[in-house]
Amino acid sequence: MNLPISVSQKQAKSVYLRQSNALTTAAYTLSRNEKRLVYLSLEKIFNGSVTEERGRFDVTINHSEYARVFDESDKNISRDIAKASAALNKREIVFYVPSEDADNGEKALDGLSWTTKRSVRPKRGTTVLSFNAELVDLLRADGRYTGYFLHVVAKLNNQYALRLYESIRQWVTLKRNAKDAEKGVERSVTFGIDWLINRYELPASYQRMSDFRRRFLIPAVTEIHNKSDICLSYEENAAKGGRRNSIVSITFRWIEKQDPFKDDYLGFEDFTDVTTPPVRDELDDDVWVELGLVYLDSFSDESQLPSVEWAMDFLVTYQAVRGESPPKKLKDSLLNLVA
Repeated sequence: MNLPISVSQKQAKSVYLRQSNALTTAAYTLSRNEKRLVYLSLEKIFNGSVTEERGRFDVTINHSEYARVFDESDKNISRDIAKASAALNKREIVFYVPSEDADNGEKALDGLSWTTKRSVRPKRGTTVLSFNAELVDLLRADGRYTGYFLHVVAKLNNQYALRLYESIRQWVTLKRNAKDAEKGVERSVTFGIDWLINRYELPASYQRMSDFRRRFLIPAVTEIHNKSDICLSYEENAAKGGRRNSIVSITFRWIEKQDPFKDDYLGFEDFTDVTTPPVRDELDDDVWVELGLVYLDSFSDESQLPSVEWAMDFLVTYQAVRGESPPKKLKDSLLNLVA
């Protein structure tokens, strides 16, 4: 029988989370405290200290452990955890299946509950969260991970900053692997406005760009830049030929801060294979284009050549996503690969 390992029994900076990319790109909304419960719970599940019983993973959260990890006062921890666990028990996480979308644009998806039960025991100072085994199995089956340290996300308070940081970290890893990521080199990734609103389940009012900037973009980027291990900035992109205020995507730019401790924990599972053309069946168009750019940018003798069909599809989709024709350099290099 595996005995639970408390995060607080480990050195704080040694807790390295490996989050399934399926979770990173899923659609859901969680408050800061709900997200913290997920961090602690999945860390226990994936380090093997919690096993499946009766179709669920019963994770014990010690309130004192939560207080130490997230540097919170013990005074209100029990109340905060009870409130967060109640909300989490009612939440749904959505995984989209683009290959099954209807012809009229209706999205195909799988919606799963996070937990199936919660047991709050304030006298013992514990809360037990029963995580959905089907959800855990799906995350384990993904096989692709985004890695980051618990002590870094523990500093973030804005719920949207947490989601955006995870998304950026996924691309930090991809871009690092593609170019060996020397420190101090600026990288970037572009996300569509609609993708961000959909995946982070932002309120409908955020469709207005003024609200999107004021309530999501500026606060999230500012907190990540000031408190995390990356320096982050952004640039708004308007549709080509559109009005100046018709912003369709955001390009996020980052530089990794100097942290030699971090690289000691990168394992083989943190590295994503970019030697083959990405398959688009289970990817949104904008994500597929970004992955395709990483693949092309890192192309080497070990890389698999793309097919003519893939190349043509990529160029067409690039124009649809970016609202402009692919740069001549990109078009020429891709066409040379399939010539």
